[in-house]
Amino acid sequence: MINDENDYEIKAPAAGAMIESLRAYGYSPAAAIADIIDNSISAGARTIWIYFYWAARDSYISILDDGPGMDESTLSAAMRPGSCNPLEERSPKDLGRFGMGLKTASFSQCKNLTVKSKTKNGVISLRRWDINHVIDTNEWQLLKNAKPDSEHILACLDSLKTGTLVLWDDLDKLMGETCDVNSHDEQQRFLKIIDEVKAYLEMVFHNFLSGLNPSIKIEVNGNKLFPWDPFCEIHPATIAFPEEKILHPHGDTIIKGFVLPHKDKLTSEAFEANAGPGGWNARQGIYIYRNKRLLVAGGWLGLGDNKPWMQEEQYKLSRIRIDISNTQDFDWLIDVKKSSAKPPAWIKHRLIMLSDKVRTRAREVFAHRGTYGSRPRVLNISRIWLPVNKEGRMSYRLDRHHHLIQALDSILLTKANREIFSALLRSLEETLPISSIWLNTAENSDNHSMPFETESEMGKRRLVEISYEILRQQKGLSADASRKKLLEMESFQDETFQDIIYTLNN
Repeated sequence: MINDENDYEIKAPAAGAMIESLRAYGYSPAAAIADIIDNSISAGARTIWIYFYWAARDSYISILDDGPGMDESTLSAAMRPGSCNPLEERSPKDLGRFGMGLKTASFSQCKNLTVKSKTKNGVISLRRWDINHVIDTNEWQLLKNAKPDSEHILACLDSLKTGTLVLWDDLDKLMGETCDVNSHDEQQRFLKIIDEVKAYLEMVFHNFLSGLNPSIKIEVNGNKLFPWDPFCEIHPATIAFPEEKILHPHGDTIIKGFVLPHKDKLTSEAFEANAGPGGWNARQGIYIYRNKRLLVAGGWLGLGDNKPWMQEEQYKLSRIRIDISNTQDFDWLIDVKKSSAKPPAWIKHRLIMLSDKVRTRAREVFAHRGTYGSRPRVLNISRIWLPVNKEGRMSYRLDRHHHLIQALDSILLTKANREIFSALLRSLEETLPISSIWLNTAENSDNHSMPFETESEMGKRRLVEISYEILRQQKGLSADASRKKLLEMESFQDETFQDIIYTLNN
């Protein structure tokens, strides 16, 4: 044990260098604002008003809440970097951990952080970090006065009984050093940031914003935010897996898998809305919640059977919800920004098993759209194109036993005509543009036409009737067997076709 002061020396971090380092956590504007909102929710606020003001380098962002406010000593402590020990036990509803969020989130966007707070007895407290001042003095001088040109912004707190206002100005990280107030492009970039923040907050805090009596209300520039449900739970075509609870001394973990509806089950508006920020591919994967707050929104967290899974097109409908408590932060390696996590060893195997099931089902729905829904699921779908693996190389062949191919072959009376027909099939198989199909799907996956998308209902009925007649007359199948066969055909998995098949001979 070291007792003699000659055995050590104190090396306090240089204030100027340290505060610049605290600016480099890599927050996006949306993630930084979400970190401020965490404090408001933890404090018990019910309404949060966010305001973006554009004026180039004089732009500012304010976040105001109606929480209980902080007295002078509490505010002073809250403004200290590392204001609480992350090892301490937290309130079960606390959304923080490191005591850094207010400072690091703010410093990542601005050089001036002002916090003004009002308690129920009407006492108003104010503290301000000015990064330029800290660098110039090289001391951690927390200022007690507002910038002279910011009083009118901070005055909006005065009309509330209680609350706290966080003001960011000198937005050097957000606006850049040469931003011009007359620049249309810069203003549009600022407006785009507002849209990104709104979408992000609707995703991250959707549990708080949802329900008939939501626990919080958030407005951005006067516009109310609405929850974005990543799992499309109320849609009848969503496949929900059974919920699982995994017990652990540090807290229970609840896992539930979902396969979202295919595009053909959604309106164009619903399809766009359910994609989420970044689109379907970006939002596939695992969603981690702590105390209802979304921390991780998609991605596979390095999981995989033999190698890490990637966010691939065929798995874009798969989403998995994981709920943890704040007693598990260190098990899951939650970072300061609350935007990344890593599954602990004790849950990894079970999570891979469940994720694999969800991904497999999602791939099936993606590849064979329309094979799920209100009617019983078709287990053995008859497909006209068959994958063939020959010595590790994939190709595709037309099923020579398909009823339409066999019917056409049977009416070609001469050997020469049958050879021409066979040559045509082989040419189609050998020239199938697999690379182009793959590239077009990867680049523009959501804009492909659906099978028989432009076909009229009368045309669809005639297609079914032709196939039905072939099965009845040439194959000799009964009416029931013919209908069952038609229901299994890939071409007829659309609900319109299915409805037509059920009416045959009725």
